[in-house]
Amino acid sequence: IKAPIIKYVFAEYAKGTPMRDIIKELDRRDVRSARGGKLTHTTFSRALVNPTYIGKPKFNGQVVEGVAEPLI
Repeated sequence: IKAPIIKYVFAEYAKGTPMRDIIKELDRRDVRSARGGKLTHTTFSRALVNPTYIGKPKFNGQVVEGVAEPLI
């Protein structure tokens, strides 16, 4: 999933839009997962807790500080 989509997802979710409605909209736009599949509740849940999006990527299970700008 690309950065504008992640920003959209977080903004909508923060507004209280249900996940299923966000997924339906992204499906309508033909947005696919990183592996090319349809977005699912699981894909979504993982994205919402991915520390990379707040600028804290992990490498070998450790958070690496200062190497990525937060998307959200």
